[in-house]
Amino acid sequence: MEKDYLFKLNVQPHVLEKYSGSRIDTLKNELLPNVISFSFGNDIFSQTDSNIQLGSDRMGFQIVRNYQDILESEEYERLIELTSELTKEYVRISREYSNKNGIHYSQEYLDKHQEAIELRKKLLEIFEELKQSQKEYSSSTIDRILEAEYDFVIMSKVGTGIDHIRKVKRISLFLEEYKNNPIEAVQVVYKFQSERLSIRARSQQEALTLHRIIERKINSSGELGEIGKVTINPIYEEIVLNIDQQNTRSIEIVTTYPNGTADELEDLMVDPNEFFKTKESRMTLMFSDDKNNRVTWRKIWKFLILKAQQGYLRSVNKNGCYIIDEENSVLQTERY
Repeated sequence: MEKDYLFKLNVQPHVLEKYSGSRIDTLKNELLPNVISFSFGNDIFSQTDSNIQLGSDRMGFQIVRNYQDILESEEYERLIELTSELTKEYVRISREYSNKNGIHYSQEYLDKHQEAIELRKKLLEIFEELKQSQKEYSSSTIDRILEAEYDFVIMSKVGTGIDHIRKVKRISLFLEEYKNNPIEAVQVVYKFQSERLSIRARSQQEALTLHRIIERKINSSGELGEIGKVTINPIYEEIVLNIDQQNTRSIEIVTTYPNGTADELEDLMVDPNEFFKTKESRMTLMFSDDKNNRVTWRKIWKFLILKAQQGYLRSVNKNGCYIIDEENSVLQTERY
């Protein structure tokens, strides 16, 4: 069932200062809606003027996703061709291993594997919505499909190549769903005063993918002018981290500059963005030697939940890796 998932658009501090006081309505009701309206060109994410419904306090528009562009792209066709060749060779190597002949990867196979990986990464950069495909199917499901298609058994010992083959199979299955109906319209509503976007999507993961694409499209627009680059963050109801608290010695919390006053935000501590007037801050929190650190974690969770529910939490990282569990965290949705 489709839901309208909520996201917060944030501008940089110098923009808020410039349009403070009586000018804030100009920023919210005119400049930001105009930037959003002009941000989408005639490519895989496109809109026409007739799609824009302008109200007194909001604007609605449809973003059209044309999956046919992906299916017909040179990168996708080459990726499928290369991965098909790689899969056949992987099957041959697996059968040789099952017949007690050892594991032998030819240099040609290794070179082809590396080329295929680079091509897959390039495709995901061009068509970011394909990243959603990696969340749609479990490895066991993909393995069953591959084993039935090629009549062999996947063995963990034969490791080189199988991860890539699984990922490409996920992409092809994902696109298969849209082959007969490759054009899909996504409804988006932007509310001027709250600076909130609601994205209608079939799943939370789809909405998260879409908001990143929308942010990138706005920031690559030639219409930004005095607004500068914006950030669009998820508004979470609940947030979950992929982390073992007892074995964590430090985490990094990235927050964006709040579009509001300190009183409105009810901050738990001095917000570095507010204090230094920066568009983002990265706080690295180093834990004491006490393995429990219960008091510290209670304060961290309180701070994270506050920022996440306001739409000011950009990311949480551990050792440089993003650790917000997007599958088990819960986005806020419109309540009608």
